[in-house]
Amino acid sequence: MQIDIIEAIYDAPLTPQPWVDLPAHIRRAFGCSAAMLTFSRLGPAASQARSHSIYDTAWDSRAAWPLYDSIYRHFDPINRLSMRTGNLYDYDDVMAPGGDAEADRYLEFVKSLGAHYGLFVHLGKHGGIDAWMSLSRDTDEGDFNDADAGKIKNLLPHLQRAVEIHCRLECARNAASIHAAALADLGIGAILLDEAGAIVGTNAIADTLLDQRQALSRQGGRLKIAGGGLQHALSKLNDGQVILAGAHTGAPLHLLVRAWTGSHAFETGPAFALYFESQATELRVEGLRRRFDLSPSEARFAALMVSGKSVDEAGQEMNLTRASGRTYCKRIFARTGVRSQAELVRLVLTSIARLDL
Repeated sequence: MQIDIIEAIYDAPLTPQPWVDLPAHIRRAFGCSAAMLTFSRLGPAASQARSHSIYDTAWDSRAAWPLYDSIYRHFDPINRLSMRTGNLYDYDDVMAPGGDAEADRYLEFVKSLGAHYGLFVHLGKHGGIDAWMSLSRDTDEGDFNDADAGKIKNLLPHLQRAVEIHCRLECARNAASIHAAALADLGIGAILLDEAGAIVGTNAIADTLLDQRQALSRQGGRLKIAGGGLQHALSKLNDGQVILAGAHTGAPLHLLVRAWTGSHAFETGPAFALYFESQATELRVEGLRRRFDLSPSEARFAALMVSGKSVDEAGQEMNLTRASGRTYCKRIFARTGVRSQAELVRLVLTSIARLDL
């Protein structure tokens, strides 16, 4: 039994819905009427703490839980008592009957549901998140004895380690989400690929573009660029290489491709990061003008080239002759210190001009 629960404990933070299945395993293993895991993160003030509980009960909790959550959660021992991490507490330890009107109200409510006996334990604090486990039994199963307490204590190191793993994973996920949102706020699309070209991460701007299926699209979980040549480009990659996708689609796109230089000891995770400008022609003109001392017309011409337009296409969009367009291009190259359109794209996508808005 212990081996099965330990396996379930370490699976809990890794499942698509973390921890959802674990309370049921624990409840059945210890003959409980309910098992609950609670995670809480403090806000700027103690009154702003945010708690999330995952539970499994032997009774129909659809009516009871909203009542508990709105009225009785405040009386729960984990919200009223400072517990020493790893110690087991029962009702007698935390709320002696008759000594506290709020405690009596809480006990009366939970016992009406079948939680006549309870055990509570603080599992620790990791990454700013506190975690607790609460177990209860009804009168049919009876109170928890010393043997039960011993078995539960044997599980605590595993639960505490799993909580730590969960917090580290959540921290990594949150950091990735923040970074993706920051890129989106700056108007940059981002796509992460593994060694084989499979997509392992995107931000919202990239998702929108992939769904449009023009210059870029998904195909069987892999990135496909209109016109092909992605695998060849990745295999011949010089860090900071620029790829033109969808040259003949009417919506061309320059991609800045960087090889990921982190550890590949286990050959997992992203190997390449692709960045592209999503709104260069409209929102970046002023930033380009200030950063590189371009005229308004030169800045717009540069923005069009960064967005994927050729020199001739940028000139046509601005109603310039071919000769004038090429003159604009030469002046832009001279002011920015680049020698090609690919170098210009690379410069703009990595430049502080992105912040000059």
